[in-house]
Amino acid sequence: MPTKIKQKHSRDAVPKTGKTESEKRFVRDLLIRGEAAKPLPDGELPAGATHKIVENNEEDLPQVERERFSIC
Repeated sequence: MPTKIKQKHSRDAVPKTGKTESEKRFVRDLLIRGEAAKPLPDGELPAGATHKIVENNEEDLPQVERERFSIC
């Protein structure tokens, strides 16, 4: 029986050292539209936010994680 060989994708071979331009644009757009926000004291996101800011970086854009989908 032949064994399957897992093929590596080219993206697996290149170590990720930073955000690509498209990733930066995506995060900037989330911030501009108000879709990325820090959680409130009770742990919930503000109304309209779909992504939470998990790590704020002084020199670069914050790291965000999707929390919910927009219903609009």
